[in-house]
Amino acid sequence: MTTTLTRLRQGGYLAKTCRHAVALDNMPTLYPPDLKLGPSAFLQSLFDAGNEFETRIGHLLAQALPPGRLAMIEETYDETGERTREGKRAKEEATFAAYLDPDVTVIFNARIGPRFEEMLSAHLGRHVRDEDRISEPDVIVLGDVLDHGLRAMTFIDVKWHQICSGTSRSPRIMDVTELANLHQPGWIDGRRDFYGRLHHEDWVQLAHYYRHAQTLGLVAPGKDGLRAGVIGKDEVVVWGDLALMAYNDTVDGHRCTRTPLAAYDDDFAAALDVIDNAQARDRGEDVPALTSPEWSSACAECPWRQVCLDELQAHGAGGHITLLPGITPLKAIRWYERGITDVASLARQDPLAGDDAAAKAIYTARVALDGHAHLAPDVDEVDLPRADVEIDIDAEFTDDLVYMWGVRVTDTTTGEVTEHTFDDYTGTGDGERDAFVAMWALLADQVTTAEAAGRTVRIYHYSHVEKTKMRALADRYANEPGVPTRAQVDDLFDSGTVVDMYHLLASRVLWPTRSNSIKKLATFAGFTWRDETPGGDMSLLWYADACSHPDPQERDASIDRLRRYNLDDVHAQAHLRQWVTAAPLPRAVDIPPPA
Repeated sequence: MTTTLTRLRQGGYLAKTCRHAVALDNMPTLYPPDLKLGPSAFLQSLFDAGNEFETRIGHLLAQALPPGRLAMIEETYDETGERTREGKRAKEEATFAAYLDPDVTVIFNARIGPRFEEMLSAHLGRHVRDEDRISEPDVIVLGDVLDHGLRAMTFIDVKWHQICSGTSRSPRIMDVTELANLHQPGWIDGRRDFYGRLHHEDWVQLAHYYRHAQTLGLVAPGKDGLRAGVIGKDEVVVWGDLALMAYNDTVDGHRCTRTPLAAYDDDFAAALDVIDNAQARDRGEDVPALTSPEWSSACAECPWRQVCLDELQAHGAGGHITLLPGITPLKAIRWYERGITDVASLARQDPLAGDDAAAKAIYTARVALDGHAHLAPDVDEVDLPRADVEIDIDAEFTDDLVYMWGVRVTDTTTGEVTEHTFDDYTGTGDGERDAFVAMWALLADQVTTAEAAGRTVRIYHYSHVEKTKMRALADRYANEPGVPTRAQVDDLFDSGTVVDMYHLLASRVLWPTRSNSIKKLATFAGFTWRDETPGGDMSLLWYADACSHPDPQERDASIDRLRRYNLDDVHAQAHLRQWVTAAPLPRAVDIPPPA
């Protein structure tokens, strides 16, 4: 039986969602919803933490703002804890009532939808409606009176993360407003420096609210109407201009620069086309699909991930090319243009007919079919330097701090191994600093002792994270006892003593795995983590329990689990290094193309 669908109003999440996932969501006959997987424990923890943080911000606003200025819109649920149609309608009515209240300048937990629009239309005496959108902004700030007599809306979302992720030496200077001053529309308390990359998806979400309100005539015309804000873990409002905050992006395989508003407009419109196309296909209409599955790092938490993975693995001969390490959807475009979508077809291509990147992709496909690790093209050996003293390091961290360093020291002459864990579960800067200082002291002592004895020494890590974190900590705790300077950190990493195993193993070896992560490669090489669910995401859950679980025994168990997992990570590095250098690897260029 075919289900007839009508395109529903969409939230701002639509512009940020994988378009193929959007298509699957709108084909209930071809892809029944029960094929979707529930959120992982990690993702559910993020949802829960985000909801708790929103509740905290609501309480802070209630305490900080003058009486009568804040309208808190209550949420209603049925006996199973689900939201109801009646509850959503009541929420819109409460939002509109707060909007008309002249004393209210801040609305928390609002909803703008068909019922709100009905009430607005009745108030204005003319039809006002947006058939495409539904909006649930966390905060609306009401400002100047518009021509029709109602006040302009400015939108803020609450996000349980820092405003920026990663690090950078150049600051991003942004306007901020303390929560206590939010009832004064347009009030700016000053400017702050933020380091790293903005979470652009936050601002794309805000662009959705802006476009919805603009359609209804509820935003101020001109530049000031494009201001929007995010309340992150700093618990202040950080303001940005949706039409000016340009960032680097990729659209249809081409590099470009987009603003949040431009990105939202393009992506939301494209997603609506996908919905229409998917619903037509679900009705049995003979129309070509606008999307197809591809594999990327973003797939790991998608509820359709198993459906897509099954289809990708069954695609053509050898599976879909985006299942190969290093062939992202963006890099796959060059092959799509030649009609190549499966691994066997890619493996049959002539590696001498294109550039080095094409040759590597072709050999990667051949390696995947062969099932063994091989040296990359133009590589005669792995050239992974070994030493008398080999030190493996690994950091564990949250968005806010580095809470653990694992160190494994191997004397390759005697075979003696010692393992060290430097960690802290207070969630404080002092704890982070002390763990870093202790780890750095051990590294310095090991290097000095080995060199004094005329022995070679190497420090190994996997990817750029350890260097990035050490440099950030050197800056954060500069001039404190035992903390190295940034120059000292850079000198160590530039000295030749430190080896990034990821860089070497991903560039010099081709692997028959879906990625070049330490988990994939070490597992391929025969290493087994003691934990049943090892992973950086899960470690964040264990860390939360280690810091704040009400049961002391559970806290201790989580600490033990984290230490065991971290030491397995450094052991995995040592195991993988030994496996790679134990015997010469065959050459990928010697694999014949498939028949």
